[in-house]
Amino acid sequence: MREFVHDCLYARSGYFSSPSERVYHPPAPVRFGALIGEADWRRTQAELVSRASAGFLTPVEYFQPWYARALGRYVVGEHLREAARAGLEGAPAHPLRIVEMGGGNGTCAAGLLGWLRDEYPSLYDSCSYELVEISPAMAERQSHRLREAGIDTD
Repeated sequence: MREFVHDCLYARSGYFSSPSERVYHPPAPVRFGALIGEADWRRTQAELVSRASAGFLTPVEYFQPWYARALGRYVVGEHLREAARAGLEGAPAHPLRIVEMGGGNGTCAAGLLGWLRDEYPSLYDSCSYELVEISPAMAERQSHRLREAGIDTD
């Protein structure tokens, strides 16, 4: 079963091996402040889904950049709490290390790292963010998205 799923997703003709769009990336974030109630959200959601005919939408794509920023706030909060438990107030015991498995379009990494760069520049300078991706096509898409967002990929 494991080999069958792997082949379906990552073999030469697998779902994530194609350079075509597999995880839809909306051209612009949803302007949630402009939505009026649930009906307006459902209409917006239906429009996004209809545009994503070649792929699917993940929560990080729907709620960009807010989803990634919220995740970043959680990760940084835990990192700083760990430093405080170690008696190192304001100076984490070790650099922040984030590992994302199957990073889709790179939207989460771009949003989280952009937020980290703006809000915690010293933590950003010392952190590492690793995208673990076995699909070369998706890995290239992630690198492109990060470069677009002004994130250094080296």
